[in-house]
Amino acid sequence: MPLKPVTCRHCGEPFISKPGKPGYVDECPECLHAKTAVPKPIEARIVEILGAMTNAKARTKAMRALKRSLLDLGVEESAADKFILSSVEVIAGLREQPKLS
Repeated sequence: MPLKPVTCRHCGEPFISKPGKPGYVDECPECLHAKTAVPKPIEARIVEILGAMTNAKARTKAMRALKRSLLDLGVEESAADKFILSSVEVIAGLREQPKLS
């Protein structure tokens, strides 16, 4: 009997849930790993996102994952959107990073 695709409850991407995998049935392996992995600094995560920018599907998934992480930390949605946009602009060289003092 073939396995049916399941939609991940975190990122919304379809995947095939394999028997015996850790986590919930409706959590894709990438989201499960992201939940259990040691958090990376925001700068490193943004660099990963920019690396995924060549693939539209990977770019969308990475942006959703970053936004979800920020929302899980208690950041308001509008502030998370502004942070992501400004960070991508800084890394792309479109503007300078503000100095923290």
